[in-house]
Amino acid sequence: MISALLGLAIAAQQYPINFSILELPDAEMDHVSIHAYLWRDKNYEREETSWRVICDTLGQNSTTYSTGDVQFFGGTAGIRPQVVSSPDFVRVEIVSAPDRWREALTLAASLVAQPNWRANMWQDNERVLAGEKLDPWRASLWPMPEFKEKLEENEPANAHARMLDVSGVRLVVSGPIEVGQAKEE
Repeated sequence: MISALLGLAIAAQQYPINFSILELPDAEMDHVSIHAYLWRDKNYEREETSWRVICDTLGQNSTTYSTGDVQFFGGTAGIRPQVVSSPDFVRVEIVSAPDRWREALTLAASLVAQPNWRANMWQDNERVLAGEKLDPWRASLWPMPEFKEKLEENEPANAHARMLDVSGVRLVVSGPIEVGQAKEE
C-alpha cells in the first residue's frame, strides 16, 4: 500500500494537474465564493461505486490541510465548507472573507485534487454506502446501484487520479477580486 501511495505521489509530480479558473469579479460582494469541481467522464461503468466513495470522502481534509485547517480557512466568512455531489460532478464550496480568499482558493483546490485517503477512511465510507437506504426523492435523482463486490484497496484513489488526468480541477472564484488575481494565484 505504501508503495502504491508513493507511486501516486511520484506520478502526480511528473504529471501536473490541470487547473482551469473562471473569475467572476463583483466589487459589491462582501465575501469571496470559491467552487472547485471534479467532473466525471463516465467512461468506466465499474467506477460507479468508486465515484460514490469519492463523493462521500472529498472535502474532509487533504494531504496538505488537516481537518482543523479546513475548518479554520474554510470558515473565515462564518460559513462552513460544503460538498455537493451528483452522478456527474462533485463540488467543494468555500466562502471566504475578502482578505483570506487566497488561502481558501488553495484549500479548495487541495481538497479536490489531493484528498488524504487514509485519514478520510474511505473503507468505512464504502461500508456505510453499501448499507445506505435512500429516501425516495434522492433515489429517483441518483439511483443507488447494487454493491456486488467490495472495492479493491486503491480503487477509489485510482479512479480519482484517472478523473484528474481526464478533466483536471475546475475552479470558479467570484467576489471582490480583480481580473487575473485568481489565475495568478
